[in-house]
Order: sequence, then structure tokens, then C-alpha cells
Amino acid sequence: MMPYDYFGNERAFFSFMLAILLCVAVIWLIVWFVETRIVNTPKSNASREILEKRYAKGEITKREYERMRRDLSRT
Repeated sequence: MMPYDYFGNERAFFSFMLAILLCVAVIWLIVWFVETRIVNTPKSNASREILEKRYAKGEITKREYERMRRDLSRT
């Protein structure tokens, strides 16, 4: 018959290490999720900047530019 705490100290140590590892993994996942959401979130002025660049390059006329700018300001 084995003593009551034959693996007591080792089991406690590994349980403690597992708990720390799980906490670190959860924190890492939360940070990763938040960072990817921030990076992938488009800027609010991105569409207006694209419109201004297209107008500056001459891809659209002044009338088209003004119409698109009004459309963007409504949203």
C-alpha cells in the first residue's frame, strides 16, 4: 500500500505550473484577439482619402468627386 502523499509534492507542483501556463495562454489569446481586431478595423476617413487620391490622379471628374463626397458624408 502506498503512502497517502506519495505523489503529493510533484502533483502540486505540476498542477501549479499547468495553472500558470493556462493563465498565460488565455492572456495571450485575449491580447492577440484585440490586436487583430484593431489592426483590421478600417479607419473612418479611409474612404474619403481614397476618393481624394482618385480625384487627384484624375481618375474621376469633379462632378463625380462631389457626388461621391456627398454620399460619403451621409453615411
